Amino acid sequence: MFKITVLFLLIAGTTLVQATEDNYVYYPEVNIHYKFHKKPLQWSDAILECYRENATLAMPKNEVEANVLKNIFEQYPKSTLTGDPNADYLHLGFHDVFSEGEYLTVQGHSIQYFYHTWSAGQPDNANNEDCGMMFRSGLINDYSCGQLVVFICQREANPYEMELSNIINSDIAYKLEPYSRKRFKLHLNPKPWDQARTICHAEGGQLANIGSKQEEDFLVNQIHSPKNKVNHVYSKDFIFMGFHDLFQEGKFFNVQGKELEDNGYVRWASGQPDNFAKNENCGTMLVSGGLNDYPCSIALLFFCELSANSSIDARFRIIDLYSNVLINYGT
Repeated sequence: MFKITVLFLLIAGTTLVQATEDNYVYYPEVNIHYKFHKKPLQWSDAILECYRENATLAMPKNEVEANVLKNIFEQYPKSTLTGDPNADYLHLGFHDVFSEGEYLTVQGHSIQYFYHTWSAGQPDNANNEDCGMMFRSGLINDYSCGQLVVFICQREANPYEMELSNIINSDIAYKLEPYSRKRFKLHLNPKPWDQARTICHAEGGQLANIGSKQEEDFLVNQIHSPKNKVNHVYSKDFIFMGFHDLFQEGKFFNVQGKELEDNGYVRWASGQPDNFAKNENCGTMLVSGGLNDYPCSIALLFFCELSANSSIDARFRIIDLYSNVLINYGT
C-alpha cells in the first residue's frame, strides 16, 4: 500500500487528484497513479526507472487515459525542461523491438488493444525507430530508442503480477480450445519462424504445438476464413508451429526443448518430413492439417498458444525487453 498524503491538485481545470508520498498523483477518472519524470532518459532506462518505483512506463489503454497523459505533459512546457533536446516528446510503453511493425506494450500485449492514434505518416521506422512516444498533441509515433526523452510512470493495483485471464481478456484474438483449455491465436502478419517464436514469447505464450486430434481440428477450423484476408505475399498452405530440427537433422524438438513426441500427438502430412532441398528445419502445419518441415527464413502465418494453467510475471518480460533494447541501443 502507498500512503496518500493530504495534497490535492487541480489538473486540466476539472480533475481533482491526490498525491502519494513518493510523488505519484492519483487520477480517479482512470484509477491510475502517474508520476512525471523531468530528467530525460533513453527508452530502456525509462522502463527500468519505472520498474524501480514499482510502476510501468505509461501506456494509455484508451483515449481517456491518453488525454490524461497529454494534460500532464502540458503542465511541463518546453521552457521548464531545460537541457532536454526532445522536449516535445514523451516516451510511451510500446515498441516493435522484437519484430518490425509488430507493436507490443512493455508487458507484451498487442498495441491494437490499446490507444494507437498515430501521427500522420506514422509509424515510418525512419532511421531504425523501434520505440514508442507521444507528441504534445497526444498523437503517437515511433522513435529511436536511444534518444533522451522525458517520460511518465504509471502505477495500478498489482501492476506486475498478471494472471493468464487478464492477458486473455486484453487480447480477444486468443480463442479457447475446449478440450485442452488452451488458447490459440492466429497471427495474420507473416513472420519467419524465429520472429514468430519471439512474438509468442512476448505475449506470454509460446509458438503453438498440437497435443491432440481435437486441437488439430480446432486449429484447422481457425485458419480457413482469416488466411484469405491477408494481403502479404506468403505461402498460404502452411502455418508455423512450435517445433524444429535445428539441433540435429531429423530429430524434432518443441520450443520447450522436449522431443516432439512428448506433445502427445504427432501426425505428419503424407511424405513428411522430407527436408526438401536440405533446407527445411522448422515446423509447420498444413492448412488442411498434418505436420510438415519448412524453411525457417520464409515468412508464414503462425499460431501462438497460452496454456490452461499458465501464470505470468511481467517483471521478467520487462527485464528481458530491457536487455534486448540495450543490445541495440545501449551505450
